[in-house]
Parts: sequence; structure tokens; C-alpha cells
Amino acid sequence: MPLLDSFTVDHTRMEAPAVRVAKTMNTPHGDAITVFDLRFCVPNKEVMPERGIHTWSTCLLVLCVTILTVMA
Repeated sequence: MPLLDSFTVDHTRMEAPAVRVAKTMNTPHGDAITVFDLRFCVPNKEVMPERGIHTWSTCLLVLCVTILTVMA
């Protein structure tokens, strides 16, 4: 599988906060998959508060459980 362009981007030049499309691809069945690069803070300059990290982890958990429940 080819690397995401996130591995070749100069992250020191990216602004924050930002959302960008890192990659789009299609599955063998024709389903579209889009990979997003989410930037919340500037590396080595800002720190995301613990509450923010907890909120995102909870959102991802709910999303994963919802998707798995629908697929079951």
C-alpha cells in the first residue's frame, strides 16, 4: 500500500487548526475512502488540553461503536 502523503509533508509549515484531505482511494468494490489529516495544535509550540484529547477519544469511540453496530 502506498504511503500517505502525510509522511512526506513538511509538518513544520502546516498551520493549525486545519483539516486537509491526505488521500482518497477506492476499494475493489468501488467504495470511496477518504483519509483526513487533522491538525489541532502546532507541534512543539502548543499542547492540546487533556479535556480536548478526552473529547476526541470519546467521539472516536462512539463513531466506531456506531459503525460496528450498523455493520453487525
